[in-house]
Amino acid sequence: MTGPAYGKIPVKAEVILSDGEETKLHDCNIYIHLKGYSLAKVTHIDMESQAFSRGRDCGVLVIGGTNSTIIIPKYRIKVKNKAFRSIIIKGFTFLNKGERIGGYLGYKAEGVFIGLRREGIKKLEAFAKELSPEFFPVDNNKDDS
Repeated sequence: MTGPAYGKIPVKAEVILSDGEETKLHDCNIYIHLKGYSLAKVTHIDMESQAFSRGRDCGVLVIGGTNSTIIIPKYRIKVKNKAFRSIIIKGFTFLNKGERIGGYLGYKAEGVFIGLRREGIKKLEAFAKELSPEFFPVDNNKDDS
């Protein structure tokens, strides 16, 4: 699903595309799309912009930076008919600096999504819980002892 929806938490961040030279992507919305909401089967990151050109789905390496997340896809990603080697999301980090997680980049209508390995999903959901705790019900039956 593209655009805002229930269970998609908007993230205020800047998207920078890099291939040695950095280019800011001005018209990109970023969401943490939670499992179980708006057709999501797993929690993932949505990057939505009409600037993305359809390409090959592929594996990615996701790296935590200083107040940023770096995504390095196996294949170059095309945006406005130019190929880029990495995506830097400035102002958004859910991993520790230097921490690396494997994942998957898939193309969708008007954008891409980034799926993560299980340990990455747990960290992303913990970050999402800080942003929007209303999507994470409290279990009152849980024994804290």
